Amino acid sequence: LRAINSAGLVPGITKTLNPLAPGFWTFTPGVWLLIFAITVFGLLLSKHLEEKKIAPFNKVFPGIGLVLSAPLVLFLFVNFSNWAGFIAVIVAILAVSFGLYHSLKRIGATKRLATQFNMLVVSGQVIDGIATGFAITFYGFTEQHPLSSWLINVHPALYITLKVALVLVIVNFVDKEIRKENLQGFIKMFLMILGFATGLASILKIGLV
Repeated sequence: LRAINSAGLVPGITKTLNPLAPGFWTFTPGVWLLIFAITVFGLLLSKHLEEKKIAPFNKVFPGIGLVLSAPLVLFLFVNFSNWAGFIAVIVAILAVSFGLYHSLKRIGATKRLATQFNMLVVSGQVIDGIATGFAITFYGFTEQHPLSSWLINVHPALYITLKVALVLVIVNFVDKEIRKENLQGFIKMFLMILGFATGLASILKIGLV
């Protein structure tokens, strides 16, 4: 939705603080409220269907997300004008993510960091960092946060490196210091969502340049 609005693909949809207008629900902060509401509804529906033994939770919940997002993604793909940039940033993300994963597995002191869940959290920030770096460096996008903007202006690699290093420190702290498994999962899920949400929006915007 953020990518669609950024490119102005749907005429008449503009950013507004009026919750009665469609633009409120497709721009920040309204889009976050919309996704939160859909997520809660999906959780409740999936849990209900599982309790009734109609369908398993782990199929219904992701299925809801796929059904709702697939038409939007296809709409974006149809309107893509920069497939080269889109593919380039995907390749860069995969290369850095796999390289980081194998590097962590080789280091005995941090081997426990290289779990699937932890790497999803880290990959979310890799996606956000690389996509943001590409968008600003090559396609004239701007960064809203002053510190991030300053780091990228110094060098995009510095911004990406510090971003990944910070999330590794946080994940390591969560694993070592927080004993409650549910709280651990909540913090990691929060970090993962932030990374994937903003990062995927930037990747899709690059495809529309």
